[in-house]
Amino acid sequence: MKNLLPSSPQKAKAYLIAIGGLIAIVIAAVYLTKTFGSIGKVLRGFTDGLGLTDSEETKAFNAAVSKAKEDAAKVGSPWNVNFYKQAPEGARLLTVSSADNLAKQLWDAHGFFDDNEAAAVGAIKELKAKSQLSFLCERFMMKYKQDLFTWLTKWLTPYIGTPDEELKIITDYVNSLPNY
Repeated sequence: MKNLLPSSPQKAKAYLIAIGGLIAIVIAAVYLTKTFGSIGKVLRGFTDGLGLTDSEETKAFNAAVSKAKEDAAKVGSPWNVNFYKQAPEGARLLTVSSADNLAKQLWDAHGFFDDNEAAAVGAIKELKAKSQLSFLCERFMMKYKQDLFTWLTKWLTPYIGTPDEELKIITDYVNSLPNY
């Protein structure tokens, strides 16, 4: 029993502060549980807000991006460099010059210290068909030796692993385009 008692006033003060802190945490947890329904919901909201866990919306978006990555390799994907080659006669395509200009606009939007995501979104929104995107992907690959979708995903996904809103805007826009 003697070992459990503090040996000095400083240790006694430290014990009291620790016990008081623990009591405050328990009281706060009980209050939050009564207010919000469950401590799990409170903790999930807190960790979601800090980026420590993903919200349901983020999980859904990450799943959509993962599916788009998988689909990008398929010939039927507008992110594939061969998609435009299936276009019927009279399909909307880009000229080499306009595709190269858009590829440069995308490339230049990613800076060392400062990015211009709006310029990247603007470049993609100049496209009027998925076949144009496919041709842009081919030109981007030829000029910069990188797959456009992979490059955009890496650039527009910050270190915490949550894709930026711009990537959602780009993928939603591309999905809304006609094929040709």
